[in-house]
Amino acid sequence: MTDLCLLSMGRLRSNSSDDSPLNCLNPSPDRFQWGKFPLGPQFDASATTTVTLVKQFCFHVINLDYTRFKLRLLIWNLASVRSQRHHKCHNLSTMVDCEKEEALNLVITQSIVKSEVMLAFLLKQKEFEWVLHQEVHKGLEQIHQILTECATRFPVRLYGHDNSNKQDKFVLSVPSDQVKCVVTLTGDSITHADINFKVTRQTNTTIVRTTIQNDCPWKLQQVQDAANHLQQAINHIDDVGKNYKFKSSDEVLHMLGNILGSLQRGRTSLIVPRKRAMDDLMRSLNMKSLNPNLSEDLAISFYIQSHKLIFAIYQLTNNHGTMKYDSTHAESSVPWLNEVLVFFTVGLQLCQQLKDKICVFSQYKDFTVGSRPSSPSQL
Repeated sequence: MTDLCLLSMGRLRSNSSDDSPLNCLNPSPDRFQWGKFPLGPQFDASATTTVTLVKQFCFHVINLDYTRFKLRLLIWNLASVRSQRHHKCHNLSTMVDCEKEEALNLVITQSIVKSEVMLAFLLKQKEFEWVLHQEVHKGLEQIHQILTECATRFPVRLYGHDNSNKQDKFVLSVPSDQVKCVVTLTGDSITHADINFKVTRQTNTTIVRTTIQNDCPWKLQQVQDAANHLQQAINHIDDVGKNYKFKSSDEVLHMLGNILGSLQRGRTSLIVPRKRAMDDLMRSLNMKSLNPNLSEDLAISFYIQSHKLIFAIYQLTNNHGTMKYDSTHAESSVPWLNEVLVFFTVGLQLCQQLKDKICVFSQYKDFTVGSRPSSPSQL
């Protein structure tokens, strides 16, 4: 029987010209031709029945394999779809987790930034209070020492120092001997002077002599003005007690502005003398100090410019109905003026440096003593 089944299976021939295995997966009885068995006529009807059974058996086997293949393909497709759905769900879950993590990181970052801002604010506030309570008083003490030392150089009564009796003698001249003046400076006044200078009128040259006596000195108002401004600057510092607690930067800046203004005016009064008209010079009270008096076309002046005492002679001339004047100058350096200007400059620099420190904190309008926030949300 086994030999007969194998023989019958060996006689199967496909009608299709395509030998692809996929065509074998579509079994149909019409696809096969069953040839005659070369066994001769001795086979009877039982043999024919056996062949028919073999044919049916082979057909069912092939059909079963095809069905099994279709089931496996369907199972694979279902598994693939399930895997894709699981992957999508996993990606969606991952995205949700990532968004939650990013939101948490953002909250943490914001908290850290607020904490750092609050810490920086507290450090600045503490530094600000230290500057107000310590550095300002230290700076004012240094400025006060400089200005007090400056006051001792002035030849006037100033801030407990009286140098009004100090005398200095100076010679003011020019190389051509056109002007020669020997003066005695006592305090802020010229108490004695021998004045000689040459004057040319038309073609004649004459020598003019005059003097200044002790009973009618020549007042140098610039010295007294500078001393008054220096006294004001010292008073502004004295008005601040050593234990006084400043409460804001504006309070300190206002006080420093007053000191700077006084020092600048005092220094300027010595460096830049006030200009006066010719008529004012001739009618000034100082001209009455001269003995003998000068002629109406002449005027003299003593003034301070920087560290020098300057003697100026002015001569009026009438040139075809037009009045003009010629001037001649002689000068001499005054040592104490140079020292005073140095102290003024150092005092201004120290005051400006202290002001710059306070200006760093003045940009924070909320900076006052004790203005510390209790939480970052108040920043």
